[in-house]
This record gives sequence, C-alpha cells and structure tokens, in this order.
Amino acid sequence: MTEPLLPLDGDGLSTVYQQHRAVMTSEHERTDAAMWRILARLRQGPATGPDLNQICFRYTGRMSDLRLHHGYQIHKDHIGGGVWRYTLEG
Repeated sequence: MTEPLLPLDGDGLSTVYQQHRAVMTSEHERTDAAMWRILARLRQGPATGPDLNQICFRYTGRMSDLRLHHGYQIHKDHIGGGVWRYTLEG
C-alpha cells in the first residue's frame, strides 16, 4: 500500500492549503504590483517592449490584465525588427 501524497488529517491538510494560499497571495501581489508599474510607465508616454521588459519580464500578460480586467485601452504599433511600441489611449 502506498502513502497518500497529502496528509489526510485536518491539521496537516489545512497546513498544505495555508501554504498554497500564502504562495498564491504573494504571486498575485507581485503581478499586481508589476501591472501598476507598467500602467504608470504608459501614463508617461509611449513605451517599447524593451522599455517595459525592464519593469516586468511578462509585460504582455500584465497589459492583458490591464485591458481585460481594468478596461484600459492600449494600442500597439510595430516599429520594426520585432519591436513594438505601446501607447495608453484615452
């Protein structure tokens, strides 16, 4: 018979859930902070992908969050060589 992967007793299982919740909360706070830093940068004026990459490695994901969950309109223009320029509209 094999051992269960997670403890089945109430205390052990709740500890696993608490640890998972803490990790997920920390990750959510980190990505939210990056999203708001990207918004602040776009409010200063247009920014290229390399500019935004210095703020957050997954800047496109954070911009998707701004668009989908917060209603911001961000326009992108291809300026050549795989580089895009992003502009906050409105």
